[in-house]
Amino acid sequence: MTKVLGFLHRLEWHSPYTNPPDGKRVLVEVFIPANVEGCRQCPREIEEVWKPGDGYSHSIRAITEFPREMSREVLKSIRQKRLARRMEEKYPLFADQFIKDELGRKKDYYDGITDAVLVDKRNEVKEAHRQLLENWGLKS
Repeated sequence: MTKVLGFLHRLEWHSPYTNPPDGKRVLVEVFIPANVEGCRQCPREIEEVWKPGDGYSHSIRAITEFPREMSREVLKSIRQKRLARRMEEKYPLFADQFIKDELGRKKDYYDGITDAVLVDKRNEVKEAHRQLLENWGLKS
């Protein structure tokens, strides 16, 4: 499990179907490091601004370090072990045949190759995460 660096509290517009009255989707944003006592409780800055029923809601998000990427060999091993476990639980008598069929059907996946579209998406998320950490003065 990754280490929690802190918690990002936001007072944000809750409805994706309507626009906020003044155009601001996020009214208040507060970062509290994990080592501060009460870091999960609603910060005073949000309590002072928030009025129940005004369309805004308090959200909290744990900020962690970005998970490290696994090598192709590790991915291959993990994916094949998970496949074997799933098949043995679901089809105990025919697991070997189903595993063989699945390995043939999705050869690249079970050889540890990740789809290029997913790699691109991961890189986008990684960059957004890096910028978030940089904005709050955390190591990136």
